Amino acid sequence: MTVSQIIRRRVVDLRQNSGLSQDELAARLRGLGFTRWTRSAVAALESDRRQVSLSDLVGLAAVFECRLEDLVILPGAATVELDDGPRLATSDLRAALGGGVPRLGPAAAGTGDLERSLAERLDKRLSLDNRVSIVLATSAEMYGRTPTEERNERARQGRAKQWASRDIAKEMADKLTRRTVAGQIVDALLIELDKGDGYASRVVEELDAVTESKETAR
Repeated sequence: MTVSQIIRRRVVDLRQNSGLSQDELAARLRGLGFTRWTRSAVAALESDRRQVSLSDLVGLAAVFECRLEDLVILPGAATVELDDGPRLATSDLRAALGGGVPRLGPAAAGTGDLERSLAERLDKRLSLDNRVSIVLATSAEMYGRTPTEERNERARQGRAKQWASRDIAKEMADKLTRRTVAGQIVDALLIELDKGDGYASRVVEELDAVTESKETAR
């Protein structure tokens, strides 16, 4: 799911959760000085017929009393796909929104050396992007951050990075193996992974369910 698609979905969710109609949301925005907002403008945004500017995001965040990241990141997602650009780790996007410099290229989407090393252990029938997504989802469940972030935190506490990387790989090995045993990745799960629509928690649950079901059958 791209940033534009996420914004559209989040605006719909936040507007409905706030009990606002499209007319009422437009009126709130106009009241803050965003004079061009009308019901049709809100409808266009929610149907992907309007490009959203930074000014729009600021106004929407003010109306919904939320952070900018709440409009561009789905809860539980490990990565986000930039419009006409690469996939980016949500931790990097949060850092960029907070004034940091986003990592792109080889370091994007959490695909540092440690993430790539872990992804290489998974079923090669999956694309590298999907394997990295599984690594990131598993790491988020176990540590609440990416493997690289976990390694760096351990290094700050005095553990050598080399040994921290080995520790993390060993700790994650069992879950990663159970979630990607050959023959257990079915088409439905691949479709869910490719959607990138809040997949992190759902993929974890579905992969575990498939694994547990096969283990029980034995």
